[in-house]
Parts: sequence; structure tokens; C-alpha cells
Amino acid sequence: MPALRHVGDRPVLDKPVLITMLSGWIDASGAANAAIEALKKATNATLLATFDADTFIDYRARRPIMELRDGLNTHRHPLGP
Repeated sequence: MPALRHVGDRPVLDKPVLITMLSGWIDASGAANAAIEALKKATNATLLATFDADTFIDYRARRPIMELRDGLNTHRHPLGP
């Protein structure tokens, strides 16, 4: 599957609003999915495209820091234990 896949015709838009929803672990409570479903029911929203989030998100950018000494993680986050 390509990184970005258009699923319909590209309409002519006047003052468009883009709403995105990420699924998976980021929406573990299902709140984003529920909000999107409510918006779809309340408006004439149209799905324009889908994309593979893994292509656009660099998961390495926010990885926790580890400092190993004698096989133990000795790094402590400044905001927590």
C-alpha cells in the first residue's frame, strides 16, 4: 500500500477543515474513534484519503533514554522515578 492513498474524488473545497484520527495504541480508550463517528453522523463529512502512519511517524524521536551501568538502567527521568 502506498504511504498516502486517496479513496475518492478530490472535491473543490471552500474553507475546508481537516480532521484526523489516529487509531491503535494512541486511541486505546476509543475516544478518537467515537468522536469521528459522531462528527460523521452530524455532518456531510467525506473521507478523502488514508495513510500508513508508520510512514510519517518517527518512533525513534521520543524513545526513552537508557543509561546502562553494570547491566542496570541507571537513568532517571527528571519528572519521575
